[in-house]
Amino acid sequence: MDNVYNVYNALKAIWELLITFKNIQPYYVSVSVYSANQPVPSDCNAIAFVNDGTNPVNVFAKKLYSGNTLSIAGNSKEKDTTSYEVWFTDTGGTNQLTVIRKFYK
Repeated sequence: MDNVYNVYNALKAIWELLITFKNIQPYYVSVSVYSANQPVPSDCNAIAFVNDGTNPVNVFAKKLYSGNTLSIAGNSKEKDTTSYEVWFTDTGGTNQLTVIRKFYK
């Protein structure tokens, strides 16, 4: 009887894993680099802005200094449709903003 109970529990655990994997939605990541003032479209689930330059950059009115990151994550199956305004403050350095986006397939 113990063997039947153990097999039942093993099958139940496998079934729960299959249900979990069925609900996993595939996604891909895109990386873009910007060096000019412009709107940056999102149309994604999550987005991160990384200031890899030496000049400060403003993203949606949030100032990012060199090395700073602004991350905005969505819940499962959400889509951010914001167009983020990006502008650099020229301090004689370099403009380089890396934008990383997560898209669902």
